[in-house]
Amino acid sequence: MRALGELLKAVDGEYAIKTAQELVRIPSENPPGREKDVTEYILRELKRLKFDDIKISEAEPDRPNIIAKLHGRLGTRTLLLNGHMDVVPAGSGWTVPPYGGVIRDGRLWGRGACDMKGGLAAILAVAKAYRDAALQPEGNILFTFVVDEEMGGKKGTGFLADRGLLKADMAIVAEPSNFRLSVSEGGVVWIKLIIHGKQAHTINAKAAINPIEKASKVIQELQRLNEKLQKLRHPKFGSPVLSVNVIRGGDKINIVPAQCVLQADLRLPPGIGISVKEAQAYIEQSLKELTIQDSLLRVEMEFSVVAYPFEQPEDTQIVELLKSATKAVLGHEAEWWHRDTGAILPKEDSDVFHLWTKCRIPSVYFGPGEVELAHAVDESIRIEEIVQAAKIFTLTAFMAVGG
Repeated sequence: MRALGELLKAVDGEYAIKTAQELVRIPSENPPGREKDVTEYILRELKRLKFDDIKISEAEPDRPNIIAKLHGRLGTRTLLLNGHMDVVPAGSGWTVPPYGGVIRDGRLWGRGACDMKGGLAAILAVAKAYRDAALQPEGNILFTFVVDEEMGGKKGTGFLADRGLLKADMAIVAEPSNFRLSVSEGGVVWIKLIIHGKQAHTINAKAAINPIEKASKVIQELQRLNEKLQKLRHPKFGSPVLSVNVIRGGDKINIVPAQCVLQADLRLPPGIGISVKEAQAYIEQSLKELTIQDSLLRVEMEFSVVAYPFEQPEDTQIVELLKSATKAVLGHEAEWWHRDTGAILPKEDSDVFHLWTKCRIPSVYFGPGEVELAHAVDESIRIEEIVQAAKIFTLTAFMAVGG
């Protein structure tokens, strides 16, 4: 236990906060995918911490992923700590500079502060704690700093997984989760429907086919399908949701338009007896039947599968370790995300997806920050949470791979 005490004493809260602030000040927006400057910053830190096993792997030029390994004495077990370096575009309407790294009212403000440069800084603080304590763990700790998570991770964690570069017994993905646990993910299908009409001047509307009017029938059908899908229910993650969220039609007030475009979002929990493919076929068939009923209705359908649903066991070792570590640091066990929300952590094709479905590494979303602030204007994170995360991750690492 002496080694644990020395390790926890070596967790440098000021370093974690300063690192998070410096990371926020480095723009790494995706799209378009400009993570290189953050990569260079993290590489400098790892070299300063005397890491000698560092690998770079990139799916495309100037978008490098980092894999750094802290070798254990025996190397019998490996814990993976994962964080993504990209952030969504800042957008407009901020009351603080989005890349100023302002610390005010106990919070770090800026794009990526919550999602997830606070988590990145906490991971780096784990590496620093082991180095400062001059402690070599019994097992290995694998640190992965990746690109492209905000666009599905196919060039980041997905790319590393596809190449067989990720070998571990358990993993923490330090996404903002309000220090709640999530191990499963819903499917996401984006649907684009182009309703074709016949354009004409308003005065000749009787000779035209108004696609906006036809779109109203399609919307009603999708609402009916949503009601049927709502009857399916996962005991923890709730029911599917099919929602029409975008409608575009018309160019000028005195012209019956040639087409109207609808976009709908389907969210599909795992384990409810219907797959993404089956749900897509169900929607497609229902709309085809609608066109048979109305011979003037022409619908062009495009389906884009953003993510497939998956469900991991909830009784894995990494879950139990995080619960214990959280209780030691915060005074209470980490709770499940779905316990008070009735939903899955709202991610799409996340890094947990790649780690579990491709590598079969039991993986957990868990990290500092209020997920409601991710991607928001005036994004921020409590600096205290960054320090707490560093302590929780360090304690979890010690329990997972020894000291």
